[in-house]
Amino acid sequence: MNRIRRTYRSLKTAASDVVSLVRMALAKGNRIEKRTDFAKCQHPVLLIYGFGQTRRVLNVLENRLRRDGYCVWSINQGGLFDTFNTGGIEDLGKLVAEKVERVVRRHNLPKIDIVAHSMGGLVARYYVKRVD
Repeated sequence: MNRIRRTYRSLKTAASDVVSLVRMALAKGNRIEKRTDFAKCQHPVLLIYGFGQTRRVLNVLENRLRRDGYCVWSINQGGLFDTFNTGGIEDLGKLVAEKVERVVRRHNLPKIDIVAHSMGGLVARYYVKRVD
């Protein structure tokens, strides 16, 4: 009986931890802060995160690139709960194309570098090779 109680408690704790992580991700996962001033931007960098992830997965890299003088931005890729990226490569590639074209046109940027993680790399490759 004690073993069953211990197992129940450990499962209950694990479930509570998962619920806490999901709540945190839903609250902060894809919140976009307008921190990039494209008017003064010499080195714009687009970050694209991977499948099942949120923008927060690239937060450390974003902060480092900003410290090094890059203008960093990312796109809310939507997905599960409009937070976790679960979209298809083609659809996300087209979304990236729309957003990039809008930013380039609005701010007259000569080029944009892309840094992508996991499936974000596949999305970036689709955008670069296939989207007109």
